Amino acid sequence: MFFSPLITAGLLAAASLSPAGVVQTPSSARTNAIVVSSSPRTGSAATLVPERGQEAPDFVYQSHDHLWQNLHNMLEEHHILLVFGATDAELARLEADREPLQSLGIAPVAVVTTRDSDARRTVRTLNLGYSLLADPRGAIGEQYGVREAAVAQDRAMWFMIDRAGAIRDLGEGLAPESGWQALASQALSAPASGTTAGE
Repeated sequence: MFFSPLITAGLLAAASLSPAGVVQTPSSARTNAIVVSSSPRTGSAATLVPERGQEAPDFVYQSHDHLWQNLHNMLEEHHILLVFGATDAELARLEADREPLQSLGIAPVAVVTTRDSDARRTVRTLNLGYSLLADPRGAIGEQYGVREAAVAQDRAMWFMIDRAGAIRDLGEGLAPESGWQALASQALSAPASGTTAGE
């Protein structure tokens, strides 16, 4: 089954309001990704950038229908390519590679440090079909060690997270020369579209 990202929007919610341990899954009929607001998991703190092989920091967010979700909900059916600090051009490039990534069972997810309304505008303008998480306070960026407090922005980084929740690869910058599909395929030891494992 291909990734059907959530249509989401909402106000940033304080971590103390998130129902720790309560997971609610929205309808799988959602077909277009828009925007979510996020907060760190209860008890989470700013961290260094996690390393390959470590468990990916979890985070919670509230969807448009006010259901609480977390990273591990996304990982139930897909690997996740999580990117931070993307420009509009980089978001558009990720959209261009979305279907090839989906063919490998990978769902791209971008975190932006803008307000919900600005993120929704970005989705419409760029016609994005993957999840764009509005994180204006940098809650998710702090958990992944990419938040640059001095400029209130996340630096450009990506994390390839497998369905078991482990970080398989990560890197600085969001313009891989070989493209996202080849990078993701290598990170997950999966053949790129149109090839076999022996090629």
